[in-house]
Order: sequence, then structure tokens, then C-alpha cells
Amino acid sequence: MGNRRSKMRDIEFVTVEYEGASYDVCVATEVEDIEGVYVAKADTDITPVMRESVMDWMLEKAVEEIEQIRSEPVFMDMGRCEREIEGY
Repeated sequence: MGNRRSKMRDIEFVTVEYEGASYDVCVATEVEDIEGVYVAKADTDITPVMRESVMDWMLEKAVEEIEQIRSEPVFMDMGRCEREIEGY
């Protein structure tokens, strides 16, 4: 944990639900370690005040989500792309 960041880490953010709240979990995927846990929509890392057992649970859920996302086929939604380009 903590300040073990390197400049070229493969990082993924996944939102995890825990006890009725949403948390953005930042995972260093090449080592499957949590880089930070943030209250959803906030920029404050709460890992220094978290129980290790909760962080382990969040890491497991986040890695499962990342693996699921990476294994899904990629289909481009052209209607969505058009809406994004048009701005609506």
C-alpha cells in the first residue's frame, strides 16, 4: 500500500459497493494491489483509515470486475458515439 507507485503502472479504477456506499477502488493490475480507495465522486484516499480485511475484500471484488470487463467482447455502440460527438 501507500506510496509504491511507479510511473508506468497498469492502473484500473472500479466502483465497488460496500455497506450501502460506493467506493472507487484503484487497482495496480500487474501486481493485484490496491493503490487507493476513494469515496465515489471524491478525491480523498481513505486507505490509511481502512481495515485491511475490508481492503482485501474490495480488492477481490475489483479484480473480479476488471477480469470480467477485459473478457467481454468489445462492441462499438455507434449511436452512443454519435450522441457523444453531437453533445447530447
